[in-house]
Amino acid sequence: MQVWEATGGGHVRWQQDDSPEGYLGYIAENRLLHAALAERLGDLQSEGRVDVLPPASLSSLRLPPSEGDGSSATPFAEVELDSGDQI
Repeated sequence: MQVWEATGGGHVRWQQDDSPEGYLGYIAENRLLHAALAERLGDLQSEGRVDVLPPASLSSLRLPPSEGDGSSATPFAEVELDSGDQI
């Protein structure tokens, strides 16, 4: 199977011989993935299970330390948005 960009020079080629499972996987259009994710996110927001923040840009990102480095810091990433919100 070969897939290529309509307007660019990029392409991807797979051969079934490259896969030990005997199948190659799935290809889905980006716009369809975005639409499905947006729909599910809307459902979760309606159920009160997710908070959606207004559009924002990332100001900083602090990743947790690697395991075994002896640090007692939080095991979670810390994200700061350009609005000053920290999540």
